[in-house]
Amino acid sequence: MKQKQPIVSRTKQHTFEELIQDQKLERLAKLSPDLVGRYGFTASCASSFANLIKEAYGGKNLNVVYASRMLALWNIACSCYHKADGYSLADALFSDKKICLDSYYYHKNTSNTITSDVIKDVYDNYNNYMVLTREATPEYIYVVQTEMPKDSDLYFYIREVLGLSFSTMHYAFLVKVLAGAFARKYKPYRN
Repeated sequence: MKQKQPIVSRTKQHTFEELIQDQKLERLAKLSPDLVGRYGFTASCASSFANLIKEAYGGKNLNVVYASRMLALWNIACSCYHKADGYSLADALFSDKKICLDSYYYHKNTSNTITSDVIKDVYDNYNNYMVLTREATPEYIYVVQTEMPKDSDLYFYIREVLGLSFSTMHYAFLVKVLAGAFARKYKPYRN
């Protein structure tokens, strides 16, 4: 059975091919110890990019595994966004500015506890925050606080998904609202 290949991501402005042609691959490679993800490209998918890298860098010998790892890093960089400005880490690779990874967050829901249903419940109850906060119990607040520490990737992801009106919300209040939605979802049924 043939393995399904992940799709090579792109930003609004740049592609992986442009990164290779502009010879900015070293900037991406420097981030490799810090960027961790789950994209797995096989040799058949990475071989065409390996040939592009070989041509762009003067015909040096190149391992296809290196190209597949660079593809995986590119996909992760396309999913990381700046906390203040909102631009992609992949787009920042093309500028000559210094990249500080602490300023970026991973734009995916990495939590198994705070699911997209809980986040959607908070979004849908935009005008009923107080109802959600009343349903929050100390146990659920503790669960949300341990799952989503302040200034974590998940915290910035949830703020981004909820939109501008939620971006000014204090961390403690957001925890209470999420805990209320969490309690509402997992409330035991009463007859």
